Amino acid sequence: MLAKRSDPLERLEMNDLKDSPASGSNQETVLETNPAKIAKEIGAQSSAVQVETPPEILAQYEALFRRFQDRLQAEQAQDLFLFLDDVQPADTQVVFKHLLGLKIAHLKKQNQTVDEQSFLDNYGAQYRGAIKSLFAKGMKFGDGLVGVGYLSSGGMGDIYLATSSLNEHQTSMKMLGQNVLRAVKVTRNRRLQDKYDEAYKQPHFKFGDFLSEVEARFIREIDVTTFLTSCSHPRRDNVVKAYSSGQTQDGELYLALEYIQGANLTEFLEKYHAKTDVPLPVGALCALLFDVAETLAFFHEYVIHRDIKPLNLMISFEDNRVRVLDFGLAKLATKAAQDGPQLTVASASQFIGTPVYASPEQLLDSSSVDRTCDIYSLGCTMFQLLDEKHQVPYPLSGGMKHPRQLVADRAGKPMPQIDNKLVGKPLREIVSRSLEPNANKRYQSASEIAADLKRFANHDELTEVIKFVKGETTSPPVAASSSGLLQRLGGWFSK
Repeated sequence: MLAKRSDPLERLEMNDLKDSPASGSNQETVLETNPAKIAKEIGAQSSAVQVETPPEILAQYEALFRRFQDRLQAEQAQDLFLFLDDVQPADTQVVFKHLLGLKIAHLKKQNQTVDEQSFLDNYGAQYRGAIKSLFAKGMKFGDGLVGVGYLSSGGMGDIYLATSSLNEHQTSMKMLGQNVLRAVKVTRNRRLQDKYDEAYKQPHFKFGDFLSEVEARFIREIDVTTFLTSCSHPRRDNVVKAYSSGQTQDGELYLALEYIQGANLTEFLEKYHAKTDVPLPVGALCALLFDVAETLAFFHEYVIHRDIKPLNLMISFEDNRVRVLDFGLAKLATKAAQDGPQLTVASASQFIGTPVYASPEQLLDSSSVDRTCDIYSLGCTMFQLLDEKHQVPYPLSGGMKHPRQLVADRAGKPMPQIDNKLVGKPLREIVSRSLEPNANKRYQSASEIAADLKRFANHDELTEVIKFVKGETTSPPVAASSSGLLQRLGGWFSK
C-alpha cells in the first residue's frame, strides 16, 4: 500500500511553494556567451543534444555566421529561418543552434529579455532540442540542483541533466514543462499552490479536483517512483530511482531521478547492429527479458505500468542492469493502494499507452486494465527483440487508426510468428502465450514468465554483449539457437 500523507501537497514541499518568487518574476538564465562554447553538454547523451559547433561547420558556414552577426548588429536578424535556406539538411540543427546562440548572446549584451518560450513558440516544432539545450545550462530546480544540459522531451515534460551543489551525484531532472501545461490550459502565472488554496475552499474538496490530467499524472509518477525507490526488494534497483521533487521558481513541477549512463533497448539494438552482422545471442536477450519480467513481478504488487516498451527499458553501462523507466501512465494495482488523486482517463473509451505494444483490452478501455496488460506489452517487446528484423507483432499500417479498429484488425489475423531461425519452439510458445488476445489465456503473473524465461537466460552472454556494445571487447558473442539448449532444459520440451 502506498504511504498516506496527512497533506497531499507534502509531496510537493509546501514550504518551497510558499517561499518561491511569483511566477511572473524575472529569473535570469545563466548562459555561455561565447557562441562556439554554448551548451557544452555532457557528450552524446542524447541525439537531441548538440555539443560544441564542430570546426568543419564553423569553416563551411563562416560567411553565413558573419552575415548573421552583421544583421544582428543592425537589428535585422529577427527570423532565423531566413538564414537556413542554403544550409545542407544534415547541418540545419547545429547551424540553427549556433545562430540562436549568437542571437542570445547579442540580446544579453543589449540587456534585452531572453525568453525561452518565445523561441519555442517560433522554432520549437523543428528545433526544440537545440533551444532547450541552450537554456538548460544554469537552470535552478531546487534542492541545490543546477542544470548542465538537456537530454530529451517526453509526453509530459522535458528531461534535463543536472548536478547538485550539495554533492557530486549526477541527476536526471524531469520537469513538467510550461508548454505542456499551456496545452492543457494551465497558464504559467497560475501556480499550483494558488490553485490548491482556491480549490481547498470549495465544499466536498478532493485532492486532484484542481489538477489537470497532465499535472495529476505527473504527481502520480512522483509518488509511484518515490515509493518504489523506498521499497526493500532485490529488484528495486531495476526501477529508476527518485531523489527529490518539488516546484521550480517558475512554478513547474519537477522530479529528480538517477542519471543512467546507458541506452534504452531501441538504442542498444541499433548500437549492436551498427558494429556487427552477427545476430544477437538468444540467451543474452532472454536474460534481459527475464530481468524485466522479475522487475514487473516486483512492482505489480503496487502498480500497473501501462507503457512497457523498449524505449522505457534502459540498460545501464555502469552496472549492466536493466531499468524500467517512466511511470507517468501508471495505475495503482489494488483498491487498497488508491489513496490520493484517483487517476483515470477521461472516459472508458479513451486510450492511453503506445498502440503497437497495447493489449486489446487496453486499447478498448485503458482505465480498467489489470496486470495482464503489462504482460501483453512485455510479449510485444519479447517478440520485437527476438525477431531478426526487430519488428513488432502488429505494426501500424495505413496511418493512425481508432483503437477499436486496431483491435478489429488484429482479430482477423493469425498469431504472428517470430522471424528468427535461432528461436526454438518452446521460446516461441512463451511469446505466443504472452500475446494471447484473451487476457484470461495469457500468463497471469510476470513471475510465471520469469520462471519460463529463466531456462533460456544466459547472463554471462548478456554481459559480453553489453561489453561489446560499450567497446570493451572487439568481438561479439557467438549467437546460439535456443533449441540448442535441450540438455540444459531437460524435459521442459515435452510440456
